[in-house]
Amino acid sequence: MPDKPAVLLISKDEALAAVTAVLNADRITTEAVDSIADAEWFLRDHPGAVSLIDTQIPLELAFQSYELVHSSDIRSAVILVTPDTQPYFDPSGSGPAHDECIPRSSTVDQIVLRLKALLILSGFDVPISNAGPRVAPILADREGERGKITVVFSAKGGVGKTTIAVNVGVGLAQMGRSTLLVDANLYFGDASVLLNVVSRRSLMDLADVYQVDAASVQQLMVAHESGLSLLSSPPEVERVEMLSTEIVIAAINAAARSFEHVIVDTHSSFDETNLQILDMADSILLVTTPEVGATFNTSRFLNLAGTLGYRDKVSLVLNRSESGIKPEAVASNLGTQVEATVISAGRRAVSAANRGVPLVLEDPRKEQRITRDLLHIAELIGGKKRSGAAPTGQPKRWPFGRKVALSSARST
Repeated sequence: MPDKPAVLLISKDEALAAVTAVLNADRITTEAVDSIADAEWFLRDHPGAVSLIDTQIPLELAFQSYELVHSSDIRSAVILVTPDTQPYFDPSGSGPAHDECIPRSSTVDQIVLRLKALLILSGFDVPISNAGPRVAPILADREGERGKITVVFSAKGGVGKTTIAVNVGVGLAQMGRSTLLVDANLYFGDASVLLNVVSRRSLMDLADVYQVDAASVQQLMVAHESGLSLLSSPPEVERVEMLSTEIVIAAINAAARSFEHVIVDTHSSFDETNLQILDMADSILLVTTPEVGATFNTSRFLNLAGTLGYRDKVSLVLNRSESGIKPEAVASNLGTQVEATVISAGRRAVSAANRGVPLVLEDPRKEQRITRDLLHIAELIGGKKRSGAAPTGQPKRWPFGRKVALSSARST
């Protein structure tokens, strides 16, 4: 057995580079391959390596990879399974003692923890502690299909834009939509505060990246307990000028390749970054309140949107809808329909913000009107909640005589 621990990743997904980065930081030799030939070369040099087999590669390749890894009895593997690929593994079998199947939706730190556990069982001394926040789930590239980008914007500060962005993002995640919230309020973003998420990583880390791609963006995301992923705004205001508009746009585009929905929270200005974000959006939630000052600035923005050619993708959201000018009057004054209204939650909203708990999580039974209002916006963006669908047909069983035990195929 070699003196140094090693991990072989058999996958075609660039997002798994986040796993490689964490393992390399702990001085674990790691190699990512997408062919049997390359896997053979690595295992010749590292015969005791632990392997990670991603079942989103062609299934026949996954079978061949499993057979190769277990051509030696000293090797074990973590197998990433999906609801579609899990039935191909016979849960009644008696596979290698240390093999594990875990959901492909597992977070990076969960995957790393399982790999390290197998290395320890193989006799290696590796650090097992997991410092820092949870990392967002590994998500596959959507094969050229771009997720929907929804920008939340207001023409005036203080209208509750970020509260709506956070709760709509959480609502989409709870509906079963893979969702990322990007805090593009680069100077004073506070989405992480409203979610009670602390991360040392942010958009700022992309300033020194040679090429912004899905893998580099993936490493900066953190996961919220609701299932929502977050890409935070820069913590250091004095460094924001180093973050170019091109980098921010590239990060959002890269993320949209892996998520069904990307919600972008912005600040209330017409700078170059905001204008390009608005231009790339599939839809714009324009948040205002029933006050003269807010509706005046909203009217100015609507005129600009018409000039720039994206007026048709703007949906007007009236926050604190019962606290001033009636929605009908707002719609008449602005010359546009109010697509959604959100009532004021008063002290409840302030308390939730102070505790970092999204309003929709505080009211799982939807007893409060504001919960229903916020989830209605999520449904406008993402449609109705999905119902789970079980795999149909009779799946092929594992073809090699070795059976993989699925008793541990649960998220930690």
